[in-house]
Amino acid sequence: MVIYGTPGQDGVCIGFPILPFFQTYNYENMRYALRNKHKITAAYDLKYYNRIIESLDKHFAENEEIELIQIEGDDYESIMVNDVGHTVNMFVFYMIRKTFDVYNLAFKEGIG
Repeated sequence: MVIYGTPGQDGVCIGFPILPFFQTYNYENMRYALRNKHKITAAYDLKYYNRIIESLDKHFAENEEIELIQIEGDDYESIMVNDVGHTVNMFVFYMIRKTFDVYNLAFKEGIG
């Protein structure tokens, strides 16, 4: 167990290690953590996962402000990211939470 995450009643943050369930990427002003790398690679493949990461990298590097959308019927707000491998495809991610400048994301689907 490590100290981080959501503050407890006494103000101390307690949680479990992020990796291997999260992979965190740093940019100048904001970061993201993508959940469940192993589940994504098992459902698709490593090449597809790498395309997801490239798309997220480009999106976070080019945008100072991330646009969140609420899709009807979903519990979480979503982020839509252009697919760098295709001109018309997009990836959709749930924004689980934002802690400081870190967006915790879960892959929802690829569109297109």
